[in-house]
Amino acid sequence: MRKYTEEECAVELEKGRNKAEEIINDKSKFDTFLKRLEVKLSRFPHVGNQLADLPVMIALVKDYAKGNYKVAPVKSIIYLVMALLYFIAPLDLVADVFPLIGITDDVSVIMLALKSCYDDVEAYKEWKEDVV
Repeated sequence: MRKYTEEECAVELEKGRNKAEEIINDKSKFDTFLKRLEVKLSRFPHVGNQLADLPVMIALVKDYAKGNYKVAPVKSIIYLVMALLYFIAPLDLVADVFPLIGITDDVSVIMLALKSCYDDVEAYKEWKEDVV
């Protein structure tokens, strides 16, 4: 699996900033985004451990959008949505039509987002444990 540089991933992430902000501020677009994300996840069950925190990212963004969790800074939410948008995009650095190879760039971008928002994701995990 090719390793993508942080710079390559950051450039790709930045392309989705406006769309991410738009989605965060529009409930119907957010719902559509979540449905597309679920479809994409179901197509790539083999990413396993590399994307173990992906469901946490999704839950964090959902709880934020519903108003259940407002602790994370908007900047982090936008960054996570940008990464999730990249994940569901069929055409990105490496098209997803190529099995296994097509997911490598997605994994790299998600990993960068998780690294960048690590403290906020961890704080959300702790909050979620306390709520449940």
